[in-house]
Amino acid sequence: MSEWQQVNVRVRESNYEEWKEYAESEYGGLSDLVRTAVRREIDGQHAGASGGESAAESETVTEVLEAIDRLENTISGMDNRLSVVRETVESSGPDFSFKAAVRETVPTDGYLTAAQIAARLDAKESDVSGVLEELEDGVEILQHGADPDTGEPRWHRDGGV
Repeated sequence: MSEWQQVNVRVRESNYEEWKEYAESEYGGLSDLVRTAVRREIDGQHAGASGGESAAESETVTEVLEAIDRLENTISGMDNRLSVVRETVESSGPDFSFKAAVRETVPTDGYLTAAQIAARLDAKESDVSGVLEELEDGVEILQHGADPDTGEPRWHRDGGV
């Protein structure tokens, strides 16, 4: 279940077009613009705010806050996409093959350790290691040396397999 709630806002069509155009050029879309504007209002950073800061300090703070807002919006978008992927994987039931996912994550143009593959799949390293051993026994995946930094085995998949 998502931790996000949808909020619908009604605006005049002329305002909508202006907001949309500005949001697309300056933000990641209307949702980003609205979240940023509401956050600024709540934090007292709206146009009428007064304080002891110099104009330069205020501008710097505003730039930092805008950057943080953009990052938060990017993260929320990624979180939403990840939720969709998780729901898809969880609902796919027996059609989802962990073994196939591991196999497809092993690169044909480089090398990864079991820990790196597990991180990409959001899985346990021990589960990934077990699948890699099965695949190695089946000659589907070739193991090539060890990671020079950690000494862990590195894995590579033959592009034709």
